[in-house]
Amino acid sequence: HLWSGIVQPTTAQPVATAGATVAGVRNTFGKGEVYWVPSLIGLGHRIKHDYAPLATWLNFILKPIIEVVPFRFAQLQHGVMMKTMKSGGDYITTIINKSGTSKTIALVMKDATYKPTLLFADKNGSTTSKNVKINNEETLVVRWQK
Repeated sequence: HLWSGIVQPTTAQPVATAGATVAGVRNTFGKGEVYWVPSLIGLGHRIKHDYAPLATWLNFILKPIIEVVPFRFAQLQHGVMMKTMKSGGDYITTIINKSGTSKTIALVMKDATYKPTLLFADKNGSTTSKNVKINNEETLVVRWQK
């Protein structure tokens, strides 16, 4: 493959291989860690229109981080994005649907005591503590408070 990178690890542990070639590594330093894949794997999945294998791998390697994220989609959502900000003890999520269709999306919450207040929905979307209903080309802004 023209865009395939390879790694020759010295202190890193291989996490992705292509035959005998190391294609990705994990390294630790102090209290931190890094995963490095020199290939444009996101671009490859975009060209194939199939992000599921990449999402599965990222869910595996990022599991400790994902488990402490305050809000996330229960499943991979093609064409839908969620960004979360924290303000004091509250959270604000912005959800944008560019998928081409209306969706009802299940949410996973780290702390179920947060309750949603819909601040903005430009096409009559809605939310509960368990899911979001969002129309195509819609943006929702939700405030989460205890």
